[in-house]
Formats: sequence, C-alpha cells, structure tokens
Amino acid sequence: MRQRVWVALILAVLMVSSVLANEALQATTCDVPADRVIAGNLYVICQDLVVAGRVEGSIIGVAINAEISGTVIDDIYLVARTLTVNGSLSEDMLVASGTLTIGSDIAWSQGDLIALAADARIESGAQLPGSLTMIGYQLALEGAVTDDLLFFGESLALSGTVAGDVEARTAGTEPTTSAPVVSVLLRFFLNAQQAQPGLRLSAAARIAGNLTYNSPSEAMIEGVVAGRTDFTQAVNPPTIDEFVAEDSRIDALRAYFAQVVQDVLVLSLVGALMLWLWPRSLLRSVEAVGEKLVRNGVVGLSAVVLSVPVLALLVVLSVIIVALMIGVVRIDALSLVVGTALSLTTLGGGGLFYFIVIYVARTVTAAALGGMLIYRITQADLSRRQRLLSVAVGAVLIGLLGAFSPVGWVVNLLSAAIGLGAIWRAISKAFKRPVPPPSALLVRVGGEIAGLSPRLPPPLSDSKPAPRGMENLPSGFHWWDDEQS
Repeated sequence: MRQRVWVALILAVLMVSSVLANEALQATTCDVPADRVIAGNLYVICQDLVVAGRVEGSIIGVAINAEISGTVIDDIYLVARTLTVNGSLSEDMLVASGTLTIGSDIAWSQGDLIALAADARIESGAQLPGSLTMIGYQLALEGAVTDDLLFFGESLALSGTVAGDVEARTAGTEPTTSAPVVSVLLRFFLNAQQAQPGLRLSAAARIAGNLTYNSPSEAMIEGVVAGRTDFTQAVNPPTIDEFVAEDSRIDALRAYFAQVVQDVLVLSLVGALMLWLWPRSLLRSVEAVGEKLVRNGVVGLSAVVLSVPVLALLVVLSVIIVALMIGVVRIDALSLVVGTALSLTTLGGGGLFYFIVIYVARTVTAAALGGMLIYRITQADLSRRQRLLSVAVGAVLIGLLGAFSPVGWVVNLLSAAIGLGAIWRAISKAFKRPVPPPSALLVRVGGEIAGLSPRLPPPLSDSKPAPRGMENLPSGFHWWDDEQS
C-alpha cells in the first residue's frame, strides 16, 4: 500500500513539474519579445501572436494572425488566418492557415512541413530541410525543398528547386468559370491574389527527381526535370467551346455522356440502398425538400462552407491534444491509443459528412425532383417502384445539367446544399415531440397512456334558498299565494 502511495506521489510531482515547465498565453495580443526564453511548450489562444524570443519546446495553439521570427526548438502546431515564419526551427511544422508565408530569413535545421492552406508561398532564399506536403488552393515555391514535394490543389507554380520527387494534382492551365468567384473570395477574406491555374515550371525551376502529376491539361514546363515526367490526364466535363469545335465534338460528347451515366448509376444505386435500408428516412427528407426550399439551400450551403475550417480545426486540435498528452502525461502507449482514436473519429466523421454531401444529399434532391415530375403525370401517390423510378429520373436530370461545364458545378452544389438542408430539417422534425395541451390530464390505464378531457368546475345550482320562517313547515301546508297560483 505504501509503495503505491509513493509511486502516485512521484507521478504527481513529475506531472506538476512538467506542467509548470510550460506556459500558456491567452490575450488579444500575445507577444514573446526577443529577450524572453520559455523553458517548455508554449500554448496560445490569441488574436495576434508575435514570437521573437526563444521557445525551448513546441508552439501549440490558435491565432488569427501569427508571426514567428524567433527560435523554436520543437514542433509547431498552429491554426491561423495568416501565418508568417522567418525564425529558426529545429523540428516539424504542421499548420492550417488561410495564407502561409515561409520567409527568406528562415533557418530550419531539420523537419518536414505539412500545411493545409488556401494560399502558400515559399520565398526565394528559404530552404526547407525535409519534405513539403500541402493541401489547398495555390502554392508558389520560389525557395528550395530538400526532400519530396506533394501537392493537391488548383495552382502550383515552381520557380525554385526540389531535391526529391514532385507529385501533384492540379487544375488545368486554362481559366475556369469559377475563377472570378475564387478571386473575389481570396481578396475579400485573405487579401491574396489569385494565381494562374495548373502546374507551371519557370525557366529557373529545377527538379532533381521525377515529376508525376494529374491534371486536365499538360503542364507548362520551362525548367529542368532530371528524372522522368509522368502525366495523367484528368477528364473534365466539356465546355461550350468543345461542343462547338468540329474536331473535338465527338470526344466532348463521349466525355459528357460518360459523366452523365456515371452520375445516374451512382445516385440510383444510393437511392435504391436507402429505399431498401432506410425508406422512412429517405421519404421524410424528400418531403422536407419542398417545405422550405430556400432555407434548406442556405442551411446546406452554410454547412458545406463551414465544414472545411471546422474539419481543419478538429485535425489540429487532435494533434494538440496528443502533443499535450505526450508532453504532460508522458505515457506513450496511452498517447498512441488516444491519438489513433481521435484520428479515426475526425477523419471518419469528415469522410462520412462529405459522403452524405456528395452522394446522399444529391440523391434526396433527385428523388424529390423525379417524384414531382411523376406525380404531375400520374396524379397519384407513388408506389415503391415509382419511388425508385423517381430517383432515377431525378438523377438523369441532375446528371445532364451537372456534367455540363458552364453550369455543372452550380447545379451539383445547389442539389447537394438543398438535399443536405432537407436531411437536417427531417432530422430536426423527428426529434421534436408534440407538447400536450396544458389542460389535458394524462393517466395510465392498463399500462398505456390515455388522455382525458380537461376537468371542469361543477355546474351552478338553480335552487334558491328558502325565505325566513319557511323552514321545517309540515307537509301539505300552503300559503294563500300558493293556492292562488
């Protein structure tokens, strides 16, 4: 017993000393001046974060605007709207930000960069000692990457050097119909300029390894690729110009109808599975489509837009929790279990949400649209087979419009948003219980709840009290007035 007490006390002392070695900042402006040294991890929740001093641990937290020009001995885990790094780093950096800038004055000894960002720039003179992995919209690499580069986004512009391999998935080099919208969003929310789409290597770009990329069109390569170049063409829906062009009309029609058939088959299959497994849930969602059409669209679109930063925040928070457990609890097995559980929960929840958005929500909208058309023709309630047919009919309509490039993305976005809002409305109505009237009385009769009519006050008596002197008279006694009457 005493041994257990001593062990518990030792563990408590170690945990307290570990916590005391860390520091937390929570304010509008969090400033770590150049002459300050933090002996441990730095946890921040700030509007503006400026780190010019020395942090002998990790930086973990959330900020709106963050600037790191000091020294960080351990990892960096940050969520920020704008993040600029010009300091001295020694380990990995995992960040989620709107705009990310790695300055030319950075001194990075070892570590990798993993970023989720709408706009990222590696300035000329900056050298990343490890690999660079980024998911976002656009990346401008003017500096150097010592290891591999992995990019998933719309625009990748290389004018620097990559010592390893480059693997990218980008948009085509031709401007899309959504470019003006994206340009306005980047300027309004992030004060960033939209880059040209696609993969572009300037004359100064150097890739020591292989280049593997997936894009609707070939990259504009003026630089040097020492290894092999593998290009996989992604099929985009045809544009109006492709329909009009004589030489590409057949290929455009083939690609168009292939996309339509794919959408019809996928949405019909999802609809059939839902009618088989959850028919009531599908019917409730379909009924909710037409009740508040505009509100459903607004709710669904808001959920889709907010899902990206929320999912990124959950991923970073999971990393922060695991880092806290490693730094404070110092139990590797428990940290591994918790980290695995958080990762599976976050990624699984995000995957499930986007599956519902892309497939289930569009299936609900297709079923509502097809059901409306069939009802207009038959003027009768739909049978089970007709409901399956309504999904197919709606899928054909959505597929025909969704595969057409100028308006396809708008159709798919609206159908997903309306369906998602209808699903949310149906779930909300299912959880709402009817409120009994306050005057009703509920009793239990034979194990079942039965309702009784409300209790009313007793009726008023019409009998009048006898006048004085008229009580206790013998039977048969009458006054003169009684005889006359």
